[in-house]
Amino acid sequence: MDRLPVPPDLLEYFRPKGTYIIISHADPDGDCIGSSLALASVLRRTGNQALLLNPGPFDREEIKPFAGQFLEHLPEEVRGQDPAPRVVVLDASTLDRIGDIRDEISGLTVAAIDHHSSGDPFGDVRYVDPSSPSTSYLIQRLVEALGLSLEREEADQLMFALATDTGYFRFLDESAGDVLCGAGRLLDAGASPSRTYYQMFGGRSLESRRLLAILLRRTRAYFGGRLLISWQTRRDAARFGEENRDSMSFYQLLMTTRDCQIIVFLRDVDGKSCTGSLRSLEDIDVGRVAQEYGGGGHARAAGFLARKPLSRVRKELVSLFGGMLTDKT
Repeated sequence: MDRLPVPPDLLEYFRPKGTYIIISHADPDGDCIGSSLALASVLRRTGNQALLLNPGPFDREEIKPFAGQFLEHLPEEVRGQDPAPRVVVLDASTLDRIGDIRDEISGLTVAAIDHHSSGDPFGDVRYVDPSSPSTSYLIQRLVEALGLSLEREEADQLMFALATDTGYFRFLDESAGDVLCGAGRLLDAGASPSRTYYQMFGGRSLESRRLLAILLRRTRAYFGGRLLISWQTRRDAARFGEENRDSMSFYQLLMTTRDCQIIVFLRDVDGKSCTGSLRSLEDIDVGRVAQEYGGGGHARAAGFLARKPLSRVRKELVSLFGGMLTDKT
């Protein structure tokens, strides 16, 4: 597949030496964290300062070890530097995805690097390619376009990020030859598929498996099993802890269920609002559905925060996806 080339103005954005503020989206995942860490490392060893920001929370087991490397807010002394720091926002389809940090970077120049297909465009410089399977692949292409090589730890971070957003390469199709060639270059630089797999799926607690059993048992099937919906209650969160929610294993099991085309996972926040994660195996654009609730994403994976009770959102999504699935039959 012909991917979008790295924009010349983005290459120029990284030419000056100075301070770069790297920000990634709230409720971070492996793609945004691995991409941020790798880019920061490359910038630092080429004579720059790099500050990592993320609003958290770092609840996912696979990214917990990295929480201490990220700040929740931009220090005032950094904002007031001369020359002014440059901002890089990774893996966010809208500035709302970085929480209150969006107000702290007001007036600073911003480069947006992302692979989501929906959202509100922002940034003085943009490298947004929805055909890319991950933001990390765009970071790898950026580093290579700058004529730089990757060190082993950076390659590991990008491999972890790529594997996270591709379901350990399960979501790639026949058009992804360039992506696998890129993964091969990461291996040449020292990345390890076995280390990556254990980082993603290993070291889970027994409680995480018990919570997974509850979520699977709670799953409801609609339209002949083409739509599967499950949800997490506040009681679940109190009993098991957010750190024991193993989203990747949950999606992996349901996405291989016979006839499944769409997966919805809802999480009750406070009884009046909920988050939603959407996955699609077919040509149904779940990013467009997420936009209905102010969220975003890409065609096969998207999310949102709805200011409505979980039960209401669940009924609305059954209706929305029911219309889309009916149109396809």
